Amino acid sequence: MSYFKPASVVGGGMLLAVVLGSIAVAQEPTSRRQAFREIYQELVEINTTNSVGDSLRAAEAMAARLKAGGLTPDNVQLLSSAPRKGNRRVDRRYS
Repeated sequence: MSYFKPASVVGGGMLLAVVLGSIAVAQEPTSRRQAFREIYQELVEINTTNSVGDSLRAAEAMAARLKAGGLTPDNVQLLSSAPRKGNRRVDRRYS
């Protein structure tokens, strides 16, 4: 004796397809999430260790991203205390 009827198997398969489809859509990267991942990956790939790293290069990369995002060059300053040692300062004025 079978507990499954053909109609219930098809219905269950369709339900499973809908559930799995909604999970796949929920996990698709949004454009903001993808942009964040690209920026994060760029920073991680730049060696910024104190001994041999180049934090100035990381600061330059982030300054370029901020300028590309609409900040004016006047609002983004690069600061450097020594070769390969740098930081960036962002001055965001609100009106």
